[in-house]
Amino acid sequence: MNIEFLYSQSFESSDQIYHDAIINKESKYDFSNNIRMCDLELLNVNRNRETFNTFLDARDYIHSMLWKRKTLFIQVDEFYLPYSNQFEKFHTNHSNILLDYSIENEQYSYQIKDNVGLHFGEYSYSDQVLMMAFDNTTCLKHVTDYTIHLQDAVEDLKLEFRKKTRDYFKSFNDNGLLYKKFLELLNNGTDQEIANELEQYGNAFGLISGSRSAFNSFLYIVYKDDNIDFESLAECFKTAYVLMVSLYRAIYTKQIQREQFHHHCMKIMDSELRFLNNSKNSLLM
Repeated sequence: MNIEFLYSQSFESSDQIYHDAIINKESKYDFSNNIRMCDLELLNVNRNRETFNTFLDARDYIHSMLWKRKTLFIQVDEFYLPYSNQFEKFHTNHSNILLDYSIENEQYSYQIKDNVGLHFGEYSYSDQVLMMAFDNTTCLKHVTDYTIHLQDAVEDLKLEFRKKTRDYFKSFNDNGLLYKKFLELLNNGTDQEIANELEQYGNAFGLISGSRSAFNSFLYIVYKDDNIDFESLAECFKTAYVLMVSLYRAIYTKQIQREQFHHHCMKIMDSELRFLNNSKNSLLM
């Protein structure tokens, strides 16, 4: 299945990222992206979602689905996950992947897959940990799984998702607010003012990198033979990733590399504008 089709509208507006990540100080996991899960139906993927009030209400259902070798997705509060960077620090809603469960001495444990920072790994934790993480989320408490069927003709899907991309860019609006505000902070802010914003701007540029990288993978599936400036787009999301890591590192080193941050931000702006200008005609066809 070409999951990349879902990224047809993943080129997020930096204005929206600035509003959510910097103004509202939302976690990157709470960002309202433009990926439409309803598009899964076009890919012959059915989503099954069951809602529960508590983990105890959901436990039998979770066990039955895992017994059927289903991979499950649940929402958890990272504050209660011992391996998380947010453990006993911040309450953050987060998506968790349940792979399996076991029981020993009448105690359940769960095998999960999750990311810690930039890297995915597999972990296990007890029934009590999962219960606290599940019950203390502030979002809908649901358990989700997916069933994949044979995909329709790929060429027909390409036409369908090209239309979605064309319609998206016809109304796309981005004034580069994230970049302008970050450069303004670097030029006029004190070291302490910059330090106070490092994590949020790190989250924001992580979203820039992820959204441009996802859109790049979609373009390679659907627009590979069109006049798309892949080189500029790759430079954009790779530089955004470098800037994200640099900002996170500065949190711990206490070293504000103004010139380095400024250079990366300008490079992202330039490569993004070049990509849009060079690729506009193909994206609007």
